Amino acid sequence: MQLRLCHPSSFHLFTIIFLVALAALPTYAAPPTNQTDEANAGCVGLKGVNPRCRPQETAYHREYFYIGGRYVPDPVLGGNLVVDQLYVEKLIPAAGRVKQRYPLVFFHGGGSAGNVWLQTPDNRKGWASYFLDRGYAVYIIDQTSVGRSTQEDLAGYPLRIGATAEIAQIGFTAPELTNPYPQSQLHTQWPGKGTIGDPIFDAFVAQFIPLTSNLTRQELSMRASGCELLSLIGPSYLISHSIGALHPILLSDQCPQLVAGNINVEPTTIPFQSFTGSANRSGGGTPARPWGLTNTRITYDPPANAPTDLKRVNNEIDTPALRSCIYQAEPARKLPQIAKVPYVALTGEASPHITYDQCIVNYLRQAGVKVDWIKLGEINIHVEIRYLRPRVTGTKDAIRNRCLPWSAILLLGAAILSLLFQAIRNYFYRGLHRYPGPFLANFTDLWYLLDVRSNQHHHHLIHLHRRHNSPVVRLGPNTLSISQSDFLPQVFGVSTGFLKSEMYDAFANRVNGQIAHSSLSIQDPKLHVQIRKLITSAYLLTTVTAYEPLVDQMISKLIVRLGEMSRGLKAEPCNMALWLRLYAHDVILHLTFSHTLGFMDAGGDIDGFISKLDGNLNSLALLSAMPRMSYWLKLNPVVAHLRKDSHMFVGWTVKRIQERIKQRHEKYSSAGSSTDGPIDFLDAFLDAAQSDDDPSGYNFALLIDWTLVNVMGGADTTAVALRAVLWFLLKDPSRKEKLLHEIHSARLTVPVSWKQTQKLPYLDACIKEALRLCPAIGLGLGRKVPAGGLQMPDGYMLPAGTNVSMNAWVVNRQDIFGDDPDAFIPERWLRQGDETVEQHRDRTYQMKRADLTFGGGSRACTGRYIAFLEIYKVVPALLLEFDIELADPLAEWVTINRWTVRQNDIQCRLQPRK
Repeated sequence: MQLRLCHPSSFHLFTIIFLVALAALPTYAAPPTNQTDEANAGCVGLKGVNPRCRPQETAYHREYFYIGGRYVPDPVLGGNLVVDQLYVEKLIPAAGRVKQRYPLVFFHGGGSAGNVWLQTPDNRKGWASYFLDRGYAVYIIDQTSVGRSTQEDLAGYPLRIGATAEIAQIGFTAPELTNPYPQSQLHTQWPGKGTIGDPIFDAFVAQFIPLTSNLTRQELSMRASGCELLSLIGPSYLISHSIGALHPILLSDQCPQLVAGNINVEPTTIPFQSFTGSANRSGGGTPARPWGLTNTRITYDPPANAPTDLKRVNNEIDTPALRSCIYQAEPARKLPQIAKVPYVALTGEASPHITYDQCIVNYLRQAGVKVDWIKLGEINIHVEIRYLRPRVTGTKDAIRNRCLPWSAILLLGAAILSLLFQAIRNYFYRGLHRYPGPFLANFTDLWYLLDVRSNQHHHHLIHLHRRHNSPVVRLGPNTLSISQSDFLPQVFGVSTGFLKSEMYDAFANRVNGQIAHSSLSIQDPKLHVQIRKLITSAYLLTTVTAYEPLVDQMISKLIVRLGEMSRGLKAEPCNMALWLRLYAHDVILHLTFSHTLGFMDAGGDIDGFISKLDGNLNSLALLSAMPRMSYWLKLNPVVAHLRKDSHMFVGWTVKRIQERIKQRHEKYSSAGSSTDGPIDFLDAFLDAAQSDDDPSGYNFALLIDWTLVNVMGGADTTAVALRAVLWFLLKDPSRKEKLLHEIHSARLTVPVSWKQTQKLPYLDACIKEALRLCPAIGLGLGRKVPAGGLQMPDGYMLPAGTNVSMNAWVVNRQDIFGDDPDAFIPERWLRQGDETVEQHRDRTYQMKRADLTFGGGSRACTGRYIAFLEIYKVVPALLLEFDIELADPLAEWVTINRWTVRQNDIQCRLQPRK
């Protein structure tokens, strides 16, 4: 077997550390090697309770917390009980600080609690101590219903026996005595007889505790509390054992952006069946886990709405040495959420898992998950890994030999010297080393590029600022992120001298082989103002509201199409994320060209238009993260010669402009002249771009730029905002009902007019709050410090030329927005009970100044009034026409940040209102 972990991703490096740890742990049979060990020789197992015995664990600081939970009424005693809470221990090295980027979260197996990670039954230090020694923050949980997470809801969490001494003997300590499977004869690692009466065995079995038989309830509570834990501590490695591996699977499905990697020590998530109690006989396992790996629903693609949607096949091979597996029938549904998380499974050579772990690994691979399966015996690690009982032969050499190619590359002398010089220069560049940030960001922009590529930069950046408790963090050798809204007027203000940074070079267009700067990429503020002045009137609120009848047509079509989908008693859930995107594209194309491509009619993408648009934005986001790539991959003469246009939308837009010019000429020729005003945006653009310097009579570069901004930027951003408003309302039914009450009290009917919406303060508050929490642009807006520098909060004066970036996802969550800025609280925008009118006006004015949702200063989004018109009209219309609920109230949305933060798969149930 080839070990495929020898490349420098942080997760795989961590896995190598995990393997090396197996080599470093002492064996039970090893004799004392020094006087300290001799003094402690009488402290094995329970004898270690003696106060004279030296503690084996690493010194650490310990805190405990209860995460999640909710109140429910007690039907017996009355009052309320807290249920579904999760016990969590936080361990931090006592000597020194946390040195590693990602915390570790340990999930125990069945029949035990989190204490098994602290030490072994014979009183040696456990995995927690090992990783504390190496600077990790360690979190140990007791699964809900178990140990210190035991629940008072006895009916909801009924208990059953966890394991007997005989099960422990057959499955863990002495399988070779009963020979339930051929590989059991390789077992040699228990430090004694491994049977009843052996003191270490007795200490091992004494820690067994009951399990709950309501696995569905446990999984639901672990989903909610587990993701809440990860949201508090940031992306983490999840290390699990046995049945505990179920919960990292659930969290990878529920909140994959918070899971840095999964290491599963002999996972017990066998698809559709269980072999517990049947390891020594053939004939298949007992039915279990109807959703494949879990007892509750996980995300499949295509979606599976019930376990019966998962068509199964059995490989019909079942022997004690190799158990029968159940897989999906081809074509297999994929697991898109779980596939986002690196997954490693480790299996010992003498464990019963060696007979069936292939079922789990192959099922995941069939579902599109990249899995590294490490069979320890094949890399010369002979260990009872589940309870840390190693006897290792040649392990370090085995790992070293398999990692030699990577080490050889890193040791190329000339390259290292050159890189070292550049790294030292970058580290101290412009004095930015004084600010915290990711280690790699001190030396290269590669960290930022990789983080943008992760699709979760917005979450990571929030975590970075909070983790370092700093308003300034370093994102690259010459780039800082600033979170304080106090800097907005200076960084984005008019005439402050802050020019756009090189990141915007990526947004320049290439038209017929020539570079054509766009409204986004122009750095010269005077030129930008001059160009923007030409079309300012087209985007004024009074102009935009004149298009209201066109928007009403699109809203009516959306309501009709959703009504068609919601008819019938067995109507399938509707993906509102998709339909709001289709609506936004039809609206902007209708406003720009007076016709649409018919996205809502088709119920999906047409000719790959939307997918190509997303693909283009994906590329632009990566190019903006490392601006030098923009020149080499997009703007240099060689590329321009090989491919005349930078993307397909340039040619698509030019064709429509030429068609409209031809129509205008024909119209003017027949009528002699035209006195009609613009009928859509393209007409307004043509009026503004008239030029005597071009044979066509128009400045084509401006026409292409303005039209592309509408086509490429006017729909995706609006769809993000619409999804955010709907999502936050559906996740908070009480506030949705409060908004409905306001709408009904105003006696609104569809179509709802813009004028009517401006008299709905709670609608306005809900929209402002949703857009604050989920701004469409998920990357920082970069500016270059001008001559004279920029004074930072610590007093340091940033030199001219330094890049500073402010990200709306970070800035919009500052204390200026009041208590709990991460929560959806529309009321923060309304007048509070003890506020005067002036105090409310001043407070909300400060909040609006600090809101970076639509950018800032003279470069703020020109099309925001178009978005407002679409959003303020369609939200009350949908709520009036339909009773909308999430198909799965426990589901969490998935966001993909590639310039815009796109939300996918918001499955809803719609019921037409009478």
